[in-house]
Amino acid sequence: MTVRALSRFQMHLNISGHGSSNASSKDMHLLSLVTLALIITSADGLATVCRFVCPDTVRGSTLLLEKLNIDGSVGDCFWFQDDNNAHEASFDVSGDELVPSADSEVPTRAPQSCTTVADGWSLLFNQVCYNTAKTLLKNDTIVSVADGNTPAACTAACDALGFVLAGVKAGSECHCATGTTSGAIPTPHIGCNIPCPGDTSLTCGGLAAIELFTKS
Repeated sequence: MTVRALSRFQMHLNISGHGSSNASSKDMHLLSLVTLALIITSADGLATVCRFVCPDTVRGSTLLLEKLNIDGSVGDCFWFQDDNNAHEASFDVSGDELVPSADSEVPTRAPQSCTTVADGWSLLFNQVCYNTAKTLLKNDTIVSVADGNTPAACTAACDALGFVLAGVKAGSECHCATGTTSGAIPTPHIGCNIPCPGDTSLTCGGLAAIELFTKS
């Protein structure tokens, strides 16, 4: 088992001449930033990728806004209650609350969100979940995953086809792409809440949300 933390720029990846016939004949590149994330690689060619996120709820209030920083810290969490009371928090790269709050309802540690991908893949821009209405994929190709969709199966399928971007959505959908046509817009991680058919302990996006991964 190999454990590594990534914190470096990934240069342009040229995928011309590889993979799907759905890709353009021109050279296509994806510029991505591989950031601080814990990646645990096992002997079976899979990697577990984790990062800190906001707690799902505080005092019964569901997370409304979430800003996950590229360096692995959590910039802002916001929960709003029916009685017009709000809770806010932020956490450093170690998951500790940056400014301990007098609000005892806010946890002092951030939880981690983890998933399993094919070795060599990681979270796109170190984000957990993206808004599909505002994130459009270049050369978006939906592929079939034989044994049930999971992030690992989807990233492996996209890798085999020569794509450098993979995404899971709505449980059963596996998307392969060469990049995003507009800025990828993150959404709170709780929007990616549909269990994967191939492993119900993991999530595969949401009805209007997608989990995106890039080849490192």
